[in-house]
Amino acid sequence: MNDLIRVGADRTDAFKIGETVRKGLFARGRVDEELVNLFKELSRPLGEWYFEFCSKVRYMFPKAHAIEYVIIALKLAWFKKYYPKEFYEAYLDCYLSDTKNFTEEEKEKYKIIKNILQKIN
Repeated sequence: MNDLIRVGADRTDAFKIGETVRKGLFARGRVDEELVNLFKELSRPLGEWYFEFCSKVRYMFPKAHAIEYVIIALKLAWFKKYYPKEFYEAYLDCYLSDTKNFTEEEKEKYKIIKNILQKIN
C-alpha cells in the first residue's frame, strides 16, 4: 500500500489493493479483471517484478497487529524492569489465582511465592 502511494496512487485504491494482496486474493484468483488491471497500471513505476511478487502472496500478517504486539511487549518489559514486584504480583494474580485445577504441589509452590512477594513489601 505504502509503495503504491509513494508512486502516486490514490490512497483508497492503494488500500484496496494492499488488503487484496495481504489476504492472498490475487494469488487465489479471486479478484475481478478491473482490479488486476488497476494494480498493474499503478505498480508499473515499481517494476514488473512488483506485480508478479504481490500476485504470489498467500497471506500477510496485518502490520497494525504486529505493531500492537511490539508495543505490548515493550510495555511489559518496562514494567518488568522498573516495577518487578508489582509485575509479578499482577502476573500471579491474573494467571495463577484460579488454583482449583492445581495439583497439591502446585498449590504449595503458589503459596510460597505469594508469601515471598508479601514479605518484599
